Amino acid sequence: MASYGQKLPVNYYALSFHWQKLKKENAPLRAMVNRQLVNVSEIFMIRLFKA
Repeated sequence: MASYGQKLPVNYYALSFHWQKLKKENAPLRAMVNRQLVNVSEIFMIRLFKA
């Protein structure tokens, strides 16, 4: 986070918007997939750990 008086990174607003979107979807789990934060189901995680 930027200190008082410093500019925020350009992608800060995009990341904030993306996080708000994920929160609205209200999925039980979130994971990083291909460097992208996404909502996932329990099935996704079960398959991931069984592999």
